[in-house]
Amino acid sequence: MEKGMERIEKDLQDPVLAAYHEQFGRELRDQNALFERLSLQIYAAGLQWETIVKKMPAYRGLFYDYDVAKVAGMSPDELADQVDHYPDVIKNHAKLTATITNATVIKRLSAGETSFIDYLTSLLPEGLPVAGPRTELADLAVTISKQMKKDGFSFTGPSTVQVFLDSIGLFKPQRQAD
Repeated sequence: MEKGMERIEKDLQDPVLAAYHEQFGRELRDQNALFERLSLQIYAAGLQWETIVKKMPAYRGLFYDYDVAKVAGMSPDELADQVDHYPDVIKNHAKLTATITNATVIKRLSAGETSFIDYLTSLLPEGLPVAGPRTELADLAVTISKQMKKDGFSFTGPSTVQVFLDSIGLFKPQRQAD
């Protein structure tokens, strides 16, 4: 058995990780669910994703179940007060602040009558999901990351964007023959 497959088998024995695996790659359209998934990928940057997945209940509590309007309205003082009530949250100020910044951008998009999913798909070539070798998807993720940053999103580097788009079913990486 391949090393990666052994790891997935082990993950599937943990109900929290199994639930995440079950949802990974399935198309999402709900704005709050998309916002949560983007945030999860941001929190996981530089860490083991399993750590963040297991801490998501605390993050959901901290960020009002990823209600975009509520999170966009959070002040720095409210974030500081709230974070003390959730000891399981990793206290990375830049990532926590990015959550509020990104909610604000998504709320602004909605006010302009563009849903978050429509915004994301507007950044992709026609024909969804986008399928191709990981290297091609990585190149596309660089372009999308630059546009997202230009549009005000925070902590959306190419790797984070690529995994995010994989996780919501917009990217479908294809295995390359050896």
